[in-house]
Amino acid sequence: MMIHILSFSTNKEILAVMDRLVNKHDENWTGYRAADLATASEIITQSPIDVVLLGAGTGAAERQVLSDQASAADKRIRFIDHYGGGSGLLYAEVEEALRQKV
Repeated sequence: MMIHILSFSTNKEILAVMDRLVNKHDENWTGYRAADLATASEIITQSPIDVVLLGAGTGAAERQVLSDQASAADKRIRFIDHYGGGSGLLYAEVEEALRQKV
């Protein structure tokens, strides 16, 4: 089963690392990335996203907008606040979110 993960951060260097880690982790993971709210919103509404990784530069307002859009589209997307800690932590956070997904 393919897992679709959107990495969102306004910090482009951190976004690049998050996206690279997602796309190299597992052949069943595919990553999308967005550095601005408009792009993230478009991806959430038009793509089969399972998890959104929220990185540095993401505020509560942006998180709420994206969460509201996911709800409006009747999508069960897990949101993860990821602010570093290495690849092992990122992978563990995603795996835990996937286990909890209804």
